[in-house]
Amino acid sequence: MTMPEPATRLAPMISDLGGRFMMDPVGFGRAGEMNIEPGMGVYVAGRFGVLGRVHADVVIASAVFIEPSFLSEAWNKVLETADPVRSAEVYASIAAEYGRTHIAEAPNLERWIELSERVVDSASPVGTPLFAGWRVLPRPTDPAGRAYLLLHVLRELRFGLHANAVVASGFPPLKAVLCSSGGERAAAMLQWQAPYPELSDADRSTRLEIEDTTDKLSEASMKALNEPELEEFVTLTTGIAESAV
Repeated sequence: MTMPEPATRLAPMISDLGGRFMMDPVGFGRAGEMNIEPGMGVYVAGRFGVLGRVHADVVIASAVFIEPSFLSEAWNKVLETADPVRSAEVYASIAAEYGRTHIAEAPNLERWIELSERVVDSASPVGTPLFAGWRVLPRPTDPAGRAYLLLHVLRELRFGLHANAVVASGFPPLKAVLCSSGGERAAAMLQWQAPYPELSDADRSTRLEIEDTTDKLSEASMKALNEPELEEFVTLTTGIAESAV
């Protein structure tokens, strides 16, 4: 059996690690710094704040998988009291602090940062607005904070490429969520209301094809690294995942 491509092996680690800070109670406790109430608004203001003070439709277009009416209402509520760009900066600091707490003991963080920044700084931003917005935020100078923020930026890159693959396939975003490992639990978290559509074998097959397309797009986005460096990047990312607390 041949070894899966680096993008395939990286995907679950980047998705998991880069998103952990979003549900951390510590982050929700800093809602006051965004001038909003604690709750999902912290996630909405923080993650999508990099887009600036835009119409809710722009946020919906970027989010893809979140139920549109919920997101529209939540974003408009954010705009009533918060500065989106400031909210994103606070969210980035929450991510960095999470890294200092949870991945500071990971081996060879400096080398991982070197490789990840080459990927992040060279990847095309076309079709990946959240990645583009997060990429230009200031990065912490300490290894753990910087590395964790980069994990999130890489997650947004993969997310954007996956969203493109879903849209290009014509597959409904809700079905894409339901076909994921999170299934109905993920759909509920993203504010889709039951009852959910039943999934067919054809749906599941389409979802696998979309994942394959996403892997290919992700592989292309890492062209700044040669094959040995890609393998090293996978190894170092695995080390972060295994040492994270």
